[in-house]
Amino acid sequence: MRLRLILATALAAVACLGSAPAVQAAEAPIVVWTDATRAPLLQQLFAKGYDGHPVTFVVKDLPAIRTEFKSVAPENAPDVIWAEHDWTG
Repeated sequence: MRLRLILATALAAVACLGSAPAVQAAEAPIVVWTDATRAPLLQQLFAKGYDGHPVTFVVKDLPAIRTEFKSVAPENAPDVIWAEHDWTG
């Protein structure tokens, strides 16, 4: 149940990307920052991409994700962060 809720939340966040123009959206990958523990499952789930978008996973340590996200330039920022659920609040 918890995994389904997490997957539904992530997919809803990715679905928000659908407002981009079709030409750009088809070419731009969805970038996900995650840790080495979660990456294999996510790569398996999104092996064919999502809604026509390729999905690229950047594997980082959880502390690095948290630190780097605070200062990453917008053009280098991930579209989705897949990490600890208690980071949201």
